[in-house]
Amino acid sequence: MAAVGIIFWARGGGDGGGQDEAESFFLAGRSMRWPAVGLSLFVSNVGSEHLLGLAGSASATGVACAYFEWSAALHLLLLGWLFAPVYLRCGIATLPEYLGRRYGPRLRRWLSLISLVLYLLTKLSVSIYSAATVLTSVFGWPRWIAAAGLVGLTACYTAVGGLAAVIVTDVAQSVVMLVGAVTMTAVGFGRVGGMSGLRSEPPPSLTSEEWSRFFHIYKPPDDPSFPTLGMLLGQHVAGVWYWCLDQAIVQRVLSTRTVHHAKASCLLAGFLKITPMFLMAYPGIIARKLFDAELYPANGTATPNQAFPLLLQHTLPPGLLGLNLAAAVAACMSSLDSVFTAAASLFCLDLYRGWLRPAASPHEVGRDCAISEVCNALSAPYNHCRWSASARPSARCSRC
Repeated sequence: MAAVGIIFWARGGGDGGGQDEAESFFLAGRSMRWPAVGLSLFVSNVGSEHLLGLAGSASATGVACAYFEWSAALHLLLLGWLFAPVYLRCGIATLPEYLGRRYGPRLRRWLSLISLVLYLLTKLSVSIYSAATVLTSVFGWPRWIAAAGLVGLTACYTAVGGLAAVIVTDVAQSVVMLVGAVTMTAVGFGRVGGMSGLRSEPPPSLTSEEWSRFFHIYKPPDDPSFPTLGMLLGQHVAGVWYWCLDQAIVQRVLSTRTVHHAKASCLLAGFLKITPMFLMAYPGIIARKLFDAELYPANGTATPNQAFPLLLQHTLPPGLLGLNLAAAVAACMSSLDSVFTAAASLFCLDLYRGWLRPAASPHEVGRDCAISEVCNALSAPYNHCRWSASARPSARCSRC
């Protein structure tokens, strides 16, 4: 991964300055093709918190948590066919820049600041916490060591290679993650005797009626976790913001060479968003059947977030265990590099060059971009420790 960053730095090192240099680093020169961007969109969203959180939610409530994933396919179509043509026609580099053109520079600055705070306090912390939880459960490493290692590796190739290096590594990481998830799901179904064996007998802590509801995506309005009507009415507001207005996601679409590539990448990512129900939610239900006593002890605290680590430890042989650990690490790093590049672009283009120092040279912008990447990386383990200290054991996946 470090080699990828160095290669892209060397390729872009001789480019001209000014706006072209900024576009080369933050938008990969607006030259990316749809397969790479589509895979990058998918893996940037499906981080290690999905592997951990979807499995944990499914072990507690069933497949209804996958509604978030399926609704994202609709939001990606909105991004490709409604929002992306406008963004590309305007030639913007960040979402606050677009709002600044419409409503003035003050809104641009405020949105950039709010987005940076949210990235540091929420997205980074959740991704690092989930990946560190997996590594700690399997290897017994201290969480802060796992967190620091993940952040350091990701920051290296992100700061050196820019968005082009990030998208290339995302493609490789998406393949590793999908292959790992498929193998874990296949082994899990083999352990329980297929779908019929999974549905036949409920775990000891559930009745047959409760267990049958685990396989229904529809939940009644009085369901405490995932009422379908409430999700239909309310979830799409947050979903449209995340997929169509969040810099970490839209930045990839802005890097495409044409609007046709943007639409095709959104379509590919939308199809891939159908898979988490089968590759991440169903393994959580399998873990509930196999490890009910460990996840939900009769006289103890429920720990649904241990569903994914328990599957790794007790169902996979050593080779497949390593593959799935690599998938969890790849998922975490893909989420981190998305946040790092988005935060750097917001700081350098909207705050530094757009507000603090409008006359800054390309060299100064590049230098302060590297500094902002380092600051993001240094703050991530600290915020992870604060988040993990206050996180509830039953915390669910926070992504849309």
